[in-house]
Amino acid sequence: MTIKSQTLPQDIAEAVAAPLQETVVDYLSLASVVQQAHWAVVGPEFRSFHVYMDELAAELDGLTDTTAERMLAVGVLPRGQVDYVAAHAQVDPLPTTFVQKRDLVVALNERIAAVVTRIRERIVLLEELDAVSADLLIGATAGLEKTLWMLQAENS
Repeated sequence: MTIKSQTLPQDIAEAVAAPLQETVVDYLSLASVVQQAHWAVVGPEFRSFHVYMDELAAELDGLTDTTAERMLAVGVLPRGQVDYVAAHAQVDPLPTTFVQKRDLVVALNERIAAVVTRIRERIVLLEELDAVSADLLIGATAGLEKTLWMLQAENS
């Protein structure tokens, strides 16, 4: 069975789905980094940061689902299984050691900023193809940039 976009020509739908798929992979990769930070954090601010990482993971889960469902709406099945994500991930992994919160904040900031930069590039492409998908990524970027600000405030 196939599901096709009911409002976009197939070639446009596939062109729209490609940057959305890349974004799904970014979100899933970033979520795994956040989960690692959740487990790896140690030090005096452990509890609050541990809880914050749970909140960030939930935010990324929502972004992933919304973006994947947009792909479905344009008629393309998203790919989010571990093997696919691992093969296409652009988010650098965290060290597999216990880490102080201050160092995790810096590492997470770098990774989230890199994801936001890639999403901004995708927005430019999508603005030409599908304003709805571009708008979805614009909203996500605003949320991720808020997260960057909040993380920066953690180390100020």
